[in-house]
Amino acid sequence: MNKSIKNWISALWEAVLILLILYFVCFPARVEGSSMEQTLHHGDTLLICRVAAWMGWYDQGDVVTFSQQINGEKIVMVKRVIALEGDQVAIHDGVVTVNGQTLEEPYAQGITEDDLDVTVPVGEVFLLGDNRQKSTDSRAFGSVPMAQVQGKVFFRILPVTRIGFLTD
Repeated sequence: MNKSIKNWISALWEAVLILLILYFVCFPARVEGSSMEQTLHHGDTLLICRVAAWMGWYDQGDVVTFSQQINGEKIVMVKRVIALEGDQVAIHDGVVTVNGQTLEEPYAQGITEDDLDVTVPVGEVFLLGDNRQKSTDSRAFGSVPMAQVQGKVFFRILPVTRIGFLTD
């Protein structure tokens, strides 16, 4: 076989392998809506790490994607992890506490409405949007099974004016 054809096939194989690895390690997602403003905006394109979900490598304060059934339709949502399994979450007078400690939430905007006091069940996480008055989150549908968490948001790739790693 011609050496240039071998090189072409080798390069093509490497490209396919890289794409497969990227697909199984991370995937892109687009933000729809305003529930995560000011951290994320409608139309932002993100890279999501699948491995973080598989290995449980996310913690309080991390932003994750997950699937949720709403009105019979499976929707992918982006929210912030507020509490992990076994944690006690309370919301009273707009203040969020976890295990009795008031959360420092510089990312949150708006008033955190609703009063609740719940313990996050084993195998689940409690999620809230950063734009509290415009977010449908665990206050509405309860805590989310970890099996529904698809990955951890770690990088914004679009728009280019806001490209970079996601930080609190």
